[in-house]
Amino acid sequence: MNNIETITLIEDIITCANILEVGDRKGQNIYFQAYKELAQYLNSLFIHYNNMIDISKIKGKLGGWGWYRYFEKIYNDISIENVFIITFNYDIWLEKILTLLKIQFNISAFEDKEAKFHIFKPHGSISFQSKIRTDKDAFQIISTRESEKIDVNKFDIIYDKINPLGAKIAIIPPAGDSNRLNYEWAKSIRLKIKDAANSLTISDELVMCGLSYWHVDRLEIDSILTEIEPEIKNVAVINPNPPRVLNAVVTTLFRNVIFSTHCKNLNK
Repeated sequence: MNNIETITLIEDIITCANILEVGDRKGQNIYFQAYKELAQYLNSLFIHYNNMIDISKIKGKLGGWGWYRYFEKIYNDISIENVFIITFNYDIWLEKILTLLKIQFNISAFEDKEAKFHIFKPHGSISFQSKIRTDKDAFQIISTRESEKIDVNKFDIIYDKINPLGAKIAIIPPAGDSNRLNYEWAKSIRLKIKDAANSLTISDELVMCGLSYWHVDRLEIDSILTEIEPEIKNVAVINPNPPRVLNAVVTTLFRNVIFSTHCKNLNK
């Protein structure tokens, strides 16, 4: 299949899974089974990619990266009390960078550690590991609807030797909407995000990085943006190819918006 055919099939699978949730239909469905297989595949694929990266070998090159310097700068700025990071990525690159910088962070809804940096991952993460592991011979993809009701207490946060054979996974595939899917762990994260967004004041800053603002993501992203103080001090949109509709929405919601195509401008 070419790229267009592949993404069309994926969107069909996710759309059908979403509508089953909205209708609360019982029983099995070929698209629902495909959805479970897709989520498991993505989880295993990103674990494989993670195992290919030896961050110690590229440590010396990170000093020139804008985001690396920016995280270090805001961590050392005593006038900044909290840093909230919402990411829709499954990988743990961000967590590896913060660890390299010796920055304490908290995975919201899963951890309650004292930290300046708080990370929210409403679409899941390969680091969300089921407390129940299986070996290869016993592994199977569970496609029952009950598997969606799992809360955060069923997972550990693990960054080393991540096992792709967990009995449950916490991944929402692309084209999925965590607001529509009935995942307890995702619901807990969304509530934490709402609290964080409501806590922002006019003196805070909002930085948005690389959002596609695809049609399936818009409702979820809008639900966050509309909770934020409209008179917030500064809004920065960092994106080499910013979607026009996102730019229109951001300038509609906020007064002070700065657009940049490169992260090197973060530290200005």
